[in-house]
Amino acid sequence: MLLLTVASLLWWIVLPVRNAQAAVHRMRVLMFMPRAPSTEEMKGRYDQEVSGLGGKERAGKALHMYFTICRPDGQEKIAALELMWFCGKHGVPGLQRALSDPDREALLTAIWGLDRLGPDAAAAAGDLAGLLHHEDNFVRHQVIIALGKIGPAAAKAVPELTLGLKDPAIRKPCISALGDIGPAARSAVPSLVRMLEEKDAPGCFDIECALGQIGDRSPKVLKALTAKLQSKSSLARSGAGMALVKLDGPKPEYLAPLIEGISAKMVLERANNADFLGDLGRDARAAIPALEKLLKDESTGVRKSAQRALRLIRGDQ
Repeated sequence: MLLLTVASLLWWIVLPVRNAQAAVHRMRVLMFMPRAPSTEEMKGRYDQEVSGLGGKERAGKALHMYFTICRPDGQEKIAALELMWFCGKHGVPGLQRALSDPDREALLTAIWGLDRLGPDAAAAAGDLAGLLHHEDNFVRHQVIIALGKIGPAAAKAVPELTLGLKDPAIRKPCISALGDIGPAARSAVPSLVRMLEEKDAPGCFDIECALGQIGDRSPKVLKALTAKLQSKSSLARSGAGMALVKLDGPKPEYLAPLIEGISAKMVLERANNADFLGDLGRDARAAIPALEKLLKDESTGVRKSAQRALRLIRGDQ
């Protein structure tokens, strides 16, 4: 019986931990070679090491045990965390554990890994939300971006993100994250509307986009967005038009600022408006003359957006 217990311990814990330790050591050596490998070379080696540990599930468990039992530090710790990035959802427990690490580099490496995993990192949303009060503004920014990448599964972070709207240091990423979370962020709508109604509201376009993504069609939301169609800012008018189209359909009064925005001064605004109109297909037929003029735009990216939009609106193959 004792032999069976020892054999089981070796098979399920000691060997996986030892193999994980060896894989981490190999990656650490590779990461800090005088001639740094290319990004593609590194990705290939990470995938190779994960495969050598038995695939993503076994590698994730082995690395988590190694991280817990051996408590690596310095470069070994970073290499272990980066290996977890390539274990998919099976790397989340180990990365989640590192969110309480006082080492800033390890903490950021864990956050970036969860950001990379997106919706697969849903289990870590609560722990990430707890870092929104971190003293380091850069850490807070990275946490908010990761929560946005997780998307609807990060709904438990909505109350903290809503509080973050009051903090100028993190307001902009909080708005974007709430929009990425979508309908599950509906409780943040009153705060977003109040911000939008402020005179010279900061981040007006971002707020409008977030409201469009969240999808609240209440009269108060539609009223606030409709008022922005009269804004002095072309970008604010475009954002309001996009949000209203998503919430209330492609009405002519909503399309008008988007068509107007095709000739805006900002390259990105011209391209974004063209892309949005193209995605509407035949509903954006009124934009065809303006898009045809855009084919002569000085920006290659804008011309490509115009070509794509015309193809989609006309139904060309």
